[in-house]
Amino acid sequence: MKHTFLFVRQEGLSGITNAAVLTIDYAVAVAGVADALKAFKKGVNQWVAETSAGRRCWEESSEGLNIGDLLNEDTDDPEFKAILWQHQVKIVEMRSIEHDATEANDLVLASDPEVPSAYVVWEASGEIETFPSDAKAREARIARGRSGTVYADRAEAIKEVTTRTLGEMSEQQRRDEKNGLYGDKQDPAN
Repeated sequence: MKHTFLFVRQEGLSGITNAAVLTIDYAVAVAGVADALKAFKKGVNQWVAETSAGRRCWEESSEGLNIGDLLNEDTDDPEFKAILWQHQVKIVEMRSIEHDATEANDLVLASDPEVPSAYVVWEASGEIETFPSDAKAREARIARGRSGTVYADRAEAIKEVTTRTLGEMSEQQRRDEKNGLYGDKQDPAN
């Protein structure tokens, strides 16, 4: 069963200054997370006691081997892997986490965003303008002294612009036909 551990170092009041993630696969399916960590620690202790690489790592750590010290070791070393496996542990991932700042998990990232809810189709230009509320849309009409229709539904505003545009195209076609123009060619009968 896989278990993931987050190791953090906090120095003074500056918050978390270093973090590492360790994910291990513990072959004992009914064991809990505490048992998995205990088995991992037993494996590391055995590695320190029985191998020259483990002894060197422990000595270089001032005899206080922690995850930061272990991050600098070759955990793919067959001897290290074999000792961990004797304790039914396999390292899936072990890495430090680079970060610039630490924030609380419950830091609110979005709160009541101002979602557009009103659309004005301006009479003169036929353009759609978006506003955060119906009241803001009506205020803009008055402040600008322009006429336009306020819609609460964007699809309705788009429909209005499309209908108006098609109507204007139809009106232009009627004028072209009346003047003997078809598309961009002149009627030879005129």
